[in-house]
Amino acid sequence: MSEKNVKLGNLPGWKSFKNKDNNRLLRDINEHNKEIVRQFIIIITFTLFYLIGFAQKSDSLTFTELKKSGFEISNEISDFPFARFNTTSTKAFLATRESQDSYEISLLFLKRDSLYQKALYLEIKYDIDFKCVNPIVTYSDGFLKLECRWMKGIMFITKLNTANNELTFSESYQYDLNDEVYSKAEKSMKKDDPISFCEAYLGAQYYTDLNFRIKESLEWAHKKALKYFQNKEYKKAASIMLEMEQRCSISMDLYDFMGNEFIKIWSNVTLFYLKAEMYPQCGELAKRLIEIDPTNVGVYLQYGDALFKLQKINECKLIYNKYIDIMTTQGNKTKIPSRVYERLK
Repeated sequence: MSEKNVKLGNLPGWKSFKNKDNNRLLRDINEHNKEIVRQFIIIITFTLFYLIGFAQKSDSLTFTELKKSGFEISNEISDFPFARFNTTSTKAFLATRESQDSYEISLLFLKRDSLYQKALYLEIKYDIDFKCVNPIVTYSDGFLKLECRWMKGIMFITKLNTANNELTFSESYQYDLNDEVYSKAEKSMKKDDPISFCEAYLGAQYYTDLNFRIKESLEWAHKKALKYFQNKEYKKAASIMLEMEQRCSISMDLYDFMGNEFIKIWSNVTLFYLKAEMYPQCGELAKRLIEIDPTNVGVYLQYGDALFKLQKINECKLIYNKYIDIMTTQGNKTKIPSRVYERLK
């Protein structure tokens, strides 16, 4: 048999060698497949751990992380139903953030100091009227109520539903913080009551026209009191202005706003008090007016008369002498009442 005609399959032992080689190859393939499966399992495991860790991280945020992300943290929400949310936390907050075309709202539970768990999330698009970041939040009857002061004297309210452990938008509305003020003021006008009118506006919030309203009530009260005074009803005249002075917290600072009109009104009131025999009130008011305008000659006379009635003779003489000096300087010495000279003896 020549070498060219020899076939491998006909050589002695070839079949045995071939079978052994095939078995070895199969074992190698099986080992290789096992290694691939083992590595695949490792990759999947690490991927799952990574995803779980990422999810936990996204649901647990520190105060610093929230602030850096642009969120504002609300006040602690009182009366919150924690039992409904299967949490051991006892403190709830709302985080709000304004983004490019929406508002983001997250309900947070405090896990420990400065670490918050994100419980619920809601994104409100701009087509819903929200306008409320960093609100004051309260809870009642299944709803979170968000209150924001928006513009001058306007309160903006948003209500969010927490039913089925989901955060959903319910409604938004606004109201003027001073609605009750306006209502009280209107009732006062109908009753011709300038003091209640003034008191109503003293309770106004974010109200830039307060001085105008006080000025109106002061002029109104003075007009009423003057009529009583002209009818010699001195106690009624004095009573109106005393209430105005006390209940409306009229301060001398209003002089900067009203100017001479303020001085004129209260100078008249010193005479109302004097005629009504309210000598302490007359003296105190006169003293304050003289501090504002030391040339207010008429007030010196009322002041001196009140001090005389209060038997403060030495103080009375000082004021009377000042009154005489001013009247003399003004060329009105002949108009000084005789009682002034008599009381200086």
